[in-house]
Amino acid sequence: MGGGTFVPTKSIGEDEPLAVEYFNFSSSIADHLTSASLVIGHADLMDNHQSELAEELVERKHSYCARLQDLHQVIAGMDLESLLPYHPGS
Repeated sequence: MGGGTFVPTKSIGEDEPLAVEYFNFSSSIADHLTSASLVIGHADLMDNHQSELAEELVERKHSYCARLQDLHQVIAGMDLESLLPYHPGS
């Protein structure tokens, strides 16, 4: 989470179908990413550059991308074995 005032609720009960965790801004999220079962980010900012990056990562088979109304369908149909590792450039 950024520095705003919104505080989401965590779903942690046994009756909940999905456990949602969040954390305040961190300079490194590597540990969070490697321990997560699923990471959902957003790609929606000025000039669509984040959306363009998300679409490029999908095209290169590094990730999946979905609009909110299609999120459940995309998650249900994911084939994680088809994804390729992302290797950052120099």
